[in-house]
Amino acid sequence: MFDIISLIKTAGYLGVSAIIFAESGLLLGFFLPGDSLLFTAGVLASAGFLNIWILVPLVFFCAVLGDNVGYFLGRKAGEKLFQREESFFFKRSNVEKAKKFFEKHGSRSIVLARFVPVVRAFVPPIAGVGQMEYRRFLFSDIVGGMLWACGLPILGYYLGKTIPSIDTYLLPIVGAIILVSVFPVFKMWLSGLAKKNVGKDGVIKILKEGGIGVLPTDTIYGLVGQALSEKTVRRMYEIRKRNPEKPFIILIGSIVDLGLFGISENNEEVKLAKNSWPGKVSIILSCDNPKFEYLHRGTKTLAFRLPDYPELLEILKETGPLAAPSANYEGELPAVTIKEAQKYFENEVDFYEDGGKIISEPSTILKITGGEIVIIREGVRKNP
Repeated sequence: MFDIISLIKTAGYLGVSAIIFAESGLLLGFFLPGDSLLFTAGVLASAGFLNIWILVPLVFFCAVLGDNVGYFLGRKAGEKLFQREESFFFKRSNVEKAKKFFEKHGSRSIVLARFVPVVRAFVPPIAGVGQMEYRRFLFSDIVGGMLWACGLPILGYYLGKTIPSIDTYLLPIVGAIILVSVFPVFKMWLSGLAKKNVGKDGVIKILKEGGIGVLPTDTIYGLVGQALSEKTVRRMYEIRKRNPEKPFIILIGSIVDLGLFGISENNEEVKLAKNSWPGKVSIILSCDNPKFEYLHRGTKTLAFRLPDYPELLEILKETGPLAAPSANYEGELPAVTIKEAQKYFENEVDFYEDGGKIISEPSTILKITGGEIVIIREGVRKNP
């Protein structure tokens, strides 16, 4: 607390403005004291150390400018901006929190993030990466800047003028501000922890909401998410560090589900596929619909599997088709236990379902070409 007072008295307008700019525009917001700094600056302005009419426009300008720098950095650099090595100044976990916050609140997150220390530095560049329309971003940013960068110092100034000897109460007031600021971060941290063993209904609920998790399949542990949600599939590629040119295998609950991908049941390939389903065989079928390019990755084919596993089929009938690569990073060994899966993904996924130790081969992959069946990958085919 006293350090903040000393900092403001020593650095003055320039120091306060520089910190607000850096917190908003230089991806440093997770440790700079923005909320308490603004409030304390307002209190000191009420005592004559600063001029409130200079302070408020200055910090407002720097807050908006900082966010705009972050937005255009994200727009120009894209995801590369967040693919740096971990350090004290950069934590990948903070980026994931901000992404979830932005996905949940949309354009409102630009306003709300001002009051959430960990995410406020990362939401503007994430908006830029996502190509959010600049006019919408700027409007939301100005509103958020007015509420935060103008509101907090004005509140401090008002209380400083109306409460005698406010310096006596300054420490507990700023302490309360810090607690209130940290609470959303703590809440996000709790909600970001992957749930374990949520049961069938819990799995279905999370997957229907666009969540991603690890569960036992008919072969090995799989990383699963809604195949018909482009946003979910893109997140799965990021989590699994998957080669972007390689499609995922898709689990279906019945032959009818192929129609969701524009594949007819009367297709000759499908007729041949029926001979191997249900079972531990994934079959590559033609799918040249550009709508599903995020799934077939330009190959114009998709690998499907109809598992012979009642518990999994019950889930699939409720959730619809699931993208289901093995639970491991690209090039690493598939997890055979939930603990191994957790070592890979930690809290990047939304749930883990423990099916014990699973030692098995992945599915056999077949491709049907001109009525001929070609083995692409030899694996397990039948249930024991």
